[in-house]
Amino acid sequence: MIKLASIVGNLTDKLNPQQATSGSDTTLPQNIFFNLTTTLTIILGVGAFISLIYGGIVYITAGANPERAELGKRVIIYSVIAIVVVLLAYIIYSTIGPAVESGSSALQ
Repeated sequence: MIKLASIVGNLTDKLNPQQATSGSDTTLPQNIFFNLTTTLTIILGVGAFISLIYGGIVYITAGANPERAELGKRVIIYSVIAIVVVLLAYIIYSTIGPAVESGSSALQ
């Protein structure tokens, strides 16, 4: 568990190098929110990717069972939708997040 926390911390530092090098207080609400959203994005993305692999395995091993093949297709479709949603959420957050965190009223 500690190793996972250090991996997520390293990814967070790579995604926001200015915050990592500025020596700012990590207990600020903005930093906690950024770390939480980054961690959730990583966890959800990995989960969607794992379910995509699971759906592929179910589909491939379905053989002549049409119910299993349909289950595999649905899992693949929902996994791709989840990956797209996670990517769009991250793009939206990285676009408007800094403006919201700084308290400015207009995006620049």
